[in-house]
Amino acid sequence: MKLKSLIIKSVLSATLAVMMIPAMAQTKVDRSKKPVAGPAPKVQIGKIESFIMPNGLKVFVVENHKLPKVSYSIQLNLDPIQEGNIKGYSEIMASLMGTATKTRSKDQINKEIDFIGGNLSASSEGIYASSLKKHNEKLLEIMSDVLLNPVFKEEELDKVKKQTLSGLQASKNTPEAMAANISGIMNYGKTHPYGEVTTEESVEKVSLSDCQSYYETYFKPNVAYLAIVGDITLEEAKKLTEKYFGTWRKGDVPKSSVPEIVNPSSTKVIFVPRPNSVQSSIHITYPIDLKPGSPDEMKVRVLNEILGGGASARLFRNLRETYNLTYGAYSTMASDEYAGHFEAYAEVRTSGTDSAVNEFMKEINRIRAEKVEAAELQGVINAITGKFSISLENPATIARFAINIDKYNLPKDYYEKYLTELSKITIEDVYATAQKYIRPENAYIVVVGDRDKMPDFINRWKGKNAIEYYDQYGNPFKETKPVPEGLTAEGLYKLHINAIGGEANIRKVKSKVVKMSADIQGYKIEIISKKLYPKKKGLCKTSESVILNGAMLAQKKVFDGTKGKMSGMAGESMIEGEELEAAKLEAEPYLELRYMELGYKLSLIGVDEIEGADAIKMAITDPKGKVEYQWYDAKTYFLVKTESTTETPQGPMTATSYLSDYKEVNGVKYAHKIKTEAGPQIMDLNVTSIEINPKLDPKDFEIK
Repeated sequence: MKLKSLIIKSVLSATLAVMMIPAMAQTKVDRSKKPVAGPAPKVQIGKIESFIMPNGLKVFVVENHKLPKVSYSIQLNLDPIQEGNIKGYSEIMASLMGTATKTRSKDQINKEIDFIGGNLSASSEGIYASSLKKHNEKLLEIMSDVLLNPVFKEEELDKVKKQTLSGLQASKNTPEAMAANISGIMNYGKTHPYGEVTTEESVEKVSLSDCQSYYETYFKPNVAYLAIVGDITLEEAKKLTEKYFGTWRKGDVPKSSVPEIVNPSSTKVIFVPRPNSVQSSIHITYPIDLKPGSPDEMKVRVLNEILGGGASARLFRNLRETYNLTYGAYSTMASDEYAGHFEAYAEVRTSGTDSAVNEFMKEINRIRAEKVEAAELQGVINAITGKFSISLENPATIARFAINIDKYNLPKDYYEKYLTELSKITIEDVYATAQKYIRPENAYIVVVGDRDKMPDFINRWKGKNAIEYYDQYGNPFKETKPVPEGLTAEGLYKLHINAIGGEANIRKVKSKVVKMSADIQGYKIEIISKKLYPKKKGLCKTSESVILNGAMLAQKKVFDGTKGKMSGMAGESMIEGEELEAAKLEAEPYLELRYMELGYKLSLIGVDEIEGADAIKMAITDPKGKVEYQWYDAKTYFLVKTESTTETPQGPMTATSYLSDYKEVNGVKYAHKIKTEAGPQIMDLNVTSIEINPKLDPKDFEIK
């Protein structure tokens, strides 16, 4: 029905209404010799004072009197926590911290922090605050109140869950998020804390008692570090810490046991189908045993910088500069106390998926098979040296170093000797490290994309390894089922027309006004669509308005049957070119009844599961060659989903709509709830009214 195309365009309109890579100089060098490096810079770590409070809180103080500011950061040292079927509850709890205390409301907390020009934020593993020194006492009074006396309220939980669900809806179907989910699941397993995935179902199950339990179980001073950085002395820090955190009661914190990690026995190709995706997300990954402060950690960092650490690394130069397959290709080799991982990744155009994976594997194999060149090694060492030296200018870095030394049991002079040890790394060290940690023969090649558009990749890896198909949550992918025998595209569409009221009732519509409402980014959006059908021949006249907060006309689009005009906050412009031709196609009267007459092509693809029910997928190609996919419920024949891709200045963008809550208006059934995803934006639209055959003012369709 025409309503769904209006919805997609309205979402894009509403969203818009509220919303060089440096060249590397090439110098000829003798790459067989390592450039002569000067002595490693002497590292001067700033003075760090520390003490332990009676309740077990470990405090580190870094004095810096350059600016009259002080920051306080409390970090909990916790084992990885399995959240199970309420995955996400720790982050929800963190969002509730600061919404109320026993003596302060959310508004009071915000106003008091704003008044002193301070910052206050919480996470599932701590709390942070900062302000000018003159507001020290007030800042700590608020911070300690939020930390020690939080009150979790049901209405705030509902708000946070709604925000969390909105964020999940916006990201869950992006190739990047899908690939990240699957990479974690493959590397660690579904039940490992690092492999758990937050879902809409898990968020819905989070209760207030879950959040309260997390806080009461894990927020204990005897598993916490407090870093105090800024314009403060040790004596001041001791007095303030005792005054504001001395009553924080210690307690036993449970230790976690995590599932054993099993490395893949061979290269495994993990494919997550995402039909109509314009890009593929590639992640080549596997777990590694690399703990913070281990003898190999520094060598691994050098190795990774050479392979994929940035714009001058091998992966970037190959996939971006040589083959132009992506905007950027990178790698990471992360150390972790419990489970590290290797990952090489990029977003590539769909047609380049096979080539990109080949180039990834070529570079990964090359860095293990060949020794790096001396100049390349020295360049990376120099770059890391520079970054490390610059980081020392930030006092917070010094505090982090002190905490790391205690947390990971590092030598006291670990960071003081960092650059000296870095400068000693040799070509042989890098080669030996690559033999140990680069394992393409035991890797997961995770690809998210449209498999129908990458036959070269599918056929190549089908012959080497069985490709395993999953959905974005790590469940076996449900393949599209065949179309019911004897059903044709034209037949399905006739069933749909009959289901919503029949051709006779649809042709009785001579004018129509549809009003929809939604919330987006804090704005109340109202969308008003008016349509006037021609008395005889010609095209429909249309007017679509987007109104913000009940008053401001953000955007208006008018088509008078011949020409179109856009106006609003961004100014006025005539609709021209391809956009005008598209408007004319959509303005055909009773378009949904005349597809074949107007040159549209309809074809059935298969049966997918949509919102737990079978839906028949149809491709509709307009006379200009643009394809839209539609899904019809296999029992009711109502339209339940649409998907189309539009070219934008930022590149192709796919818009997906889910339609439900069909209600009859003057003999025709219309969807009254529509959830639309357009790029990162999610909009839940409610149709508030549909008027059939009202008398419309001709001025609504005038273009001056």
